[in-house]
Amino acid sequence: FYNLSTDARWIKIEDAQIKKMETKRGRKYENVEVTKELWRIGMKDQAYYSEIAIAEKKYGHKSSTSDSLWKLKEKLNETNLQSVKKIIDKYGWPKGSVFGRGATNAVFLVIQHSEYETQKKYLPLLEEACKNNEAPWENYALMKDRILTDEKKSQIYGSQLNYNEKLKVYELFPL
Repeated sequence: FYNLSTDARWIKIEDAQIKKMETKRGRKYENVEVTKELWRIGMKDQAYYSEIAIAEKKYGHKSSTSDSLWKLKEKLNETNLQSVKKIIDKYGWPKGSVFGRGATNAVFLVIQHSEYETQKKYLPLLEEACKNNEAPWENYALMKDRILTDEKKSQIYGSQLNYNEKLKVYELFPL
């Protein structure tokens, strides 16, 4: 969808989706524009992963093709991170009850795909949102494990994989 989001008709699709989700939720979104922005951020966050997987399978994990796609992805990630930081600064960790689960999941994905220090900084906000039933606990588990593996510690929940260059396969980090 990322490539379609610049089409002038995209706004109509978003508006239709908002109406559909409001009907499903039984109430209106409190901040439609931020909700839509978070949806777009989530969509951009997931862009290029399929293409990267295809390139890695066809040309190798460290090929120039996959490296080029990763560089494109990193630029999107940085733009997303700046947007998410502004939203968190203004609203705190976005609540599922206010912005919807899809929108809050977008914030998680962006932080999860950022650097260690950023993940570490925002993990307590995510944990608090989970405790208040405003974000899913599986997001917390993924981020906690990512932080632990970055610290060269065993993960708790078994969510993180590591690429074994010698065997050319992904393996589970130690538990």
